[in-house]
Amino acid sequence: MTAPEVLQYAPVSREYPTKDLEKFIFPIEQRLRVECIGEDFYDWLETDKVDYSTTATAWENGVCYDINDVVLLNGTYWQSTQANNKTKPGYGNPSQWNIAPKFQSTCANIYWTNYLAPIISLQVLSRSLVFSTHQTTPGGLTIHSSDEGRRNATTKEFSTYRDEISKQINDLFFALNVWLYDNVGKSTCDLPASAGYYCSRCTETHRGGAGRRWNFK
Repeated sequence: MTAPEVLQYAPVSREYPTKDLEKFIFPIEQRLRVECIGEDFYDWLETDKVDYSTTATAWENGVCYDINDVVLLNGTYWQSTQANNKTKPGYGNPSQWNIAPKFQSTCANIYWTNYLAPIISLQVLSRSLVFSTHQTTPGGLTIHSSDEGRRNATTKEFSTYRDEISKQINDLFFALNVWLYDNVGKSTCDLPASAGYYCSRCTETHRGGAGRRWNFK
C-alpha cells in the first residue's frame, strides 16, 4: 500500500501529510500478514497481482487520458474512469480516477478494496495522528496550532476519535470474516481455502510477530 492509497481509503483530508503515513504502512502490513494473511494466501495473492509496469505510463500534466488508461503517480497506479480526462489522479473530482485493480481475481479485489485496504488505512491513520498533531522540538513536545476557522482537538476528543477508529477497524474485521465465510470455497469466488484460515483471529487489539514484507504496490 502507498500513502496516496491511505488517503483514498481512510476518512482523512487529501492535505493530510503523507510523510506521517508512510512510516507506519510497512510495520502494519507486516503484522497483518502474520496475523491475518498467512504464508499460503500471501503467496497466492503475490502471484495474482496485476503487473502494470509494462503497460502504465507516468501521469503527465496536460495529457488527455482515455477511459481505462492506467497511469503511475507517486508510486500508485490509477485508472481513468472517463474519456478526455486531464485531471490529476487523487485530486479534484474523485469519480474521474480510481485506484487501479490490484489483482486479476475479482474476488481478491473485493477482499482488498472493501476490507483489507480500509483496515490498513485506518490503522495507519490511527498510528499517525499523534505525530501529525504533535512535534518534538528542542524545547520539548509541542502541539500544532490551529488553522483559521479551526481549533485543536482536546485530549479527550483526540482519544475518542482514535477509539472510534478502533471500533471501525474491528467492525471491518468482523465483516471481512463473514465475507470470507460466505464466499471462500464457492464457485463464484476463486480465493483458495487458505484465505480464511488466519483472519478469524484478528481484531484491532491482537498482536503478533514479525514476518516477510507485504509488498502490494
